[in-house]
Amino acid sequence: MIHLLEAEVKLTLPTHNIHFVDTVLSRKILEVYDADLMGEKVYDPKGTTFLHCFRAGLSENSKLAGIFHVNDNHWITIAVDISLQDLLYGDPVQLPINSCIVSALWWFLSKHVPSLPLNQLNNGVLPCPKQSFSIDMWSCGIYSFNGLAHYFLKQYLLVENTSSPVFGDLTQLTMLRKIIERCNTIVSLSVSMLCLH
Repeated sequence: MIHLLEAEVKLTLPTHNIHFVDTVLSRKILEVYDADLMGEKVYDPKGTTFLHCFRAGLSENSKLAGIFHVNDNHWITIAVDISLQDLLYGDPVQLPINSCIVSALWWFLSKHVPSLPLNQLNNGVLPCPKQSFSIDMWSCGIYSFNGLAHYFLKQYLLVENTSSPVFGDLTQLTMLRKIIERCNTIVSLSVSMLCLH
């Protein structure tokens, strides 16, 4: 989902300096943050891993965004505007902010963007569709994605909040359709390229 959103944002907002964190990258940021915090391994900002390659494009005018797995069972979304020093946190069930992921992101950014202040970023709310665990235990990921997509691309309307889980199901089916369309496009291009050779 993040890959599809990133492609659409780059197409729609080509001059914006927006970087998306996928789930692999978010786990790696948490891993190196924890190791640095525990003194197990000091993080070298000048390293050459794929994490360091990602940071190469970060600057004072960047935005960083992604969907993050928290509490071992829940998905939330975060968007950081480095120039405004703002962190917007979206949680479909509106649980308290997960300080671990927020601290890890701020720590990572502060290692690579020297202009960031030593204190934490300003926290705000990134609107997401509301989810009720009493009727829907599975839509947090798609609702977090919907909130993030709406933040960057207003043509993504926020999913309606109702007492029925059907809107989460429909949103998941819409995303599945987009993924299938994307795969079909890639396969069609590959076949076309083979035919040309």
